[in-house]
Amino acid sequence: MLTGAAALHESGKPRADAGPGSLSRRQETLGQRERVLAVAAGVLARKGFDRARLRDVAEAAGVSIGLLQNYFETRDDMLEHAFSRMCDELIRRWREHAASASDPWERLAVLMEELMNEPDPRAHSVTWVEFCSSASRYPQLRPPVARVYETWRQILVEAVEEGVSLGIFEPTMPVIDVADGINAVVDGLHMAMAAGNEFMNEDRFLHLALSIASELTGYRGSSSRPEERHRAGGVGRNGPSGPASSGSSRRRSACGRAAG
Repeated sequence: MLTGAAALHESGKPRADAGPGSLSRRQETLGQRERVLAVAAGVLARKGFDRARLRDVAEAAGVSIGLLQNYFETRDDMLEHAFSRMCDELIRRWREHAASASDPWERLAVLMEELMNEPDPRAHSVTWVEFCSSASRYPQLRPPVARVYETWRQILVEAVEEGVSLGIFEPTMPVIDVADGINAVVDGLHMAMAAGNEFMNEDRFLHLALSIASELTGYRGSSSRPEERHRAGGVGRNGPSGPASSGSSRRRSACGRAAG
């Protein structure tokens, strides 16, 4: 239940009747609420929807349970908002990175890089697997996950269609099947990362994702920037066999791994 102290509607928007001179206070409240949601997403990833408690989030965020109850009506309300926020943030990042790419193959490569561009890539995979698992049990969590899949699929379809029109891609199956195939591969790699399989690290994830995307799209290797990155990175088709390399070297070479 929200109180006047928060000066917010349940949607998180400022109340129309908030007093004059309270803008900075409202902004501070909104910032605190966003921070709480980010922390709640982490708790949700670690404990799952069933076991995550208000106390867990309060302790992790360094706030009182009363403050959480000031922002959210119930525990479920808070976790649903946190879940939706995490999914929307993934979508925002994917759109931003897709728009920065100069050609269809680089767009796919940049998106694959972004999947592992995390301080702890395995924890990121664990979070996504747990979110999907929670959505399978709780219908109210399915719409945010559906938005993620629909957006990812749309970005992939647009990239493949453009690549076909430019003669960069020559797939042997319908474009939608190519997009769904790439999506299935990425989900499987996330599962392997989340499970802590010893053969899977962030470099192996990227190598396999790009190699299989290259096969599915029928990539002809005519895109210059991925080729240049491949030569600079020096990573062959067999991919890395040792421990994960640094994030900067990984990102320099990732685009071209499947083009060699």
